[in-house]
Amino acid sequence: MSNQSGHATDSCLCNTKMKFNMMGLVPGLRANEFVFDPMLLSERDLGDGDNNFFPSHFAPTKTPNKRESVKKIKGCKRRNNKENQHEIDKATNSAVEVDEVLAAGRPWLDADKTKLFTWLFGAEGDANFETHKKDPARIYKKMILILYTGCKSALNNNATAATVKGQITRAIKAYDMIIAFEKFTGGGGGGDGDLNSDGDDSDNNVIAGFESHLKGACSAGHAVGGLTAKVINQWYKLGWYDLFNDRLGKSLKITHEVACHSASAVSLDEIKGLSSDIEAPSAPPSSKKVKLPASHTVTEPKHKAATKFHTDTAASLSSLGEFLKQKAVMDDKRFMLVQEKATRNHKRDEQKRVQDERQDCPEMAKVVLSMDGASDETKAAANNYLLNLFTI
Repeated sequence: MSNQSGHATDSCLCNTKMKFNMMGLVPGLRANEFVFDPMLLSERDLGDGDNNFFPSHFAPTKTPNKRESVKKIKGCKRRNNKENQHEIDKATNSAVEVDEVLAAGRPWLDADKTKLFTWLFGAEGDANFETHKKDPARIYKKMILILYTGCKSALNNNATAATVKGQITRAIKAYDMIIAFEKFTGGGGGGDGDLNSDGDDSDNNVIAGFESHLKGACSAGHAVGGLTAKVINQWYKLGWYDLFNDRLGKSLKITHEVACHSASAVSLDEIKGLSSDIEAPSAPPSSKKVKLPASHTVTEPKHKAATKFHTDTAASLSSLGEFLKQKAVMDDKRFMLVQEKATRNHKRDEQKRVQDERQDCPEMAKVVLSMDGASDETKAAANNYLLNLFTI
């Protein structure tokens, strides 16, 4: 009997232990003591991981969860990895300057753009440019096949006809804005510095000059919205401006519209520059080529004596005088000939008149003599006239 009761007691304790284990409780060190162990809970009881891992029929005090700690550690690692990768990508992409006007989506390398622009707008791209005007979609596909098939550039060879079209369209738009910018500056509105120099200081000076002129162009109402000084500097340094200008237009440095900016404010730098030109002694010539900012007024060119022009003018005037003298002599001779001809004609007419009179008078005298109604005196005069003719 005692064995049966002991067996029943053990079975009851076993069942109770299994129930507590289902709730995550394990026996403690002391009698009738249970300690919560989250590792005994099933995935169903763990819930969504937001501290709701207790079963619905048991809600003990909140204790640290091993699974939650592991998840938090992994989440922190993933966030750190993403942040580190973002920093790496940012550092990598910083080496590739993104064109602020041409950028759309992933950036193109300058070498890709140069290859693209040279193939379409270069000196040897006449046939390509003419085809582009008639059938642009065909030329964009041809660009992909010829320029970027099998190469590692141009978006890692993921360039499509649509991306090439976007690059060409935005490049033409950027060129139009640079043309509008040069109409304001007179065809060379850069800052101090040499565009061909590789120095950072020189580039910064050039960009600073472009920025100041861009502000003036915007204030004057020129269509330069979206254009930046870095883009202008990039187009000049990489030769894109000359490439587009040779194909699409004529250099404004030769033929440009000079805008009148007499009402615009003069900066302190320009005033200091003028005062230094007047008072300060001339500085020694610099070995580096310096490009000065375009002035707001058009200065009068320095004239030199044109000795060759004066010599040619004197020779031309002398030849003209000699020609006029010869013409006057010929006119006098022509007048004398006309006058002589008129005299001869007059004499000839007079002689003809006399001859006609001589022929007409005898006939008239004969008619008078034959007239019955003529008086005796008239007939006598006619008779005497005829007698005189015969006697002569």
